[in-house]
Amino acid sequence: MRVRAALIVGTGSNHRRHEITTVDSCEHGLGITIDHVPLCPGQVVQVILAEDFARAGRYRVVWVAPPGSARSGEAGIELVSAALAQF
Repeated sequence: MRVRAALIVGTGSNHRRHEITTVDSCEHGLGITIDHVPLCPGQVVQVILAEDFARAGRYRVVWVAPPGSARSGEAGIELVSAALAQF
């Protein structure tokens, strides 16, 4: 089931909030849409799910689909900390 979410990239006053959608989810991570959001593996981001606040927290980018591929515009992120961190 797709869920709307906020993806927060950056820290402190130098952060940007992007509206995204989940593609899939499991106990340890999420598949997300990232159209026009530059991410790279290893990067830590914050995610707040619109319908599941218990899954909000810090995530690490595991993979980003290459442009032109079947999954272009998607990324996989793994949960680092379930508690919302001060970015």
